Amino acid sequence: MIFVGIDLGLTGAVVALDRDAVPCFVERTPVIRAGGRIITYDFDLMRDVFERLSELGGMAISMESAIRIDRGGHPDTGTTALRQCRRLWLAALTATRLGATVDHVSPARWQAAVLRGLPQRSTKARSIAYVQRRWPNQIDLTPGRCRTPHHGIADAACLAAYGLALHTLKRQQGGR
Repeated sequence: MIFVGIDLGLTGAVVALDRDAVPCFVERTPVIRAGGRIITYDFDLMRDVFERLSELGGMAISMESAIRIDRGGHPDTGTTALRQCRRLWLAALTATRLGATVDHVSPARWQAAVLRGLPQRSTKARSIAYVQRRWPNQIDLTPGRCRTPHHGIADAACLAAYGLALHTLKRQQGGR
């Protein structure tokens, strides 16, 4: 069993952890580029991500929910794009015909569980700090030509850690 975290968005990522919380898969969201700019998602490569993950074992997926609420209580303007990304990931999973559980997790829920105790600053900075501390040599937050830490990779790793912790808690309480 592997625990997969998916951070939605064009700058999102996918990270998988094994039962011992060892990273076994790290990849940025597959996108199509033109002239160095991101144009859209690459559905075929998204499907390929799931096929490669399935070779590692059964999957429990924690995917960020697509609805974010701003401080005024209104849906964030990025919500429509996140819903599109969520639908594409789910369609890619369906297209592979793989059995996997998918837990849609609100950002507030996984952040409260995983980032608890870290200094109060932006959630992006907190998730980056968490990953740098927990997996300093196992997860590269500056892949390729990135000069600054990739918050999508950090968030996906935190979502995977959340899924693993939830699974462990359920097992300790006598669930599946």
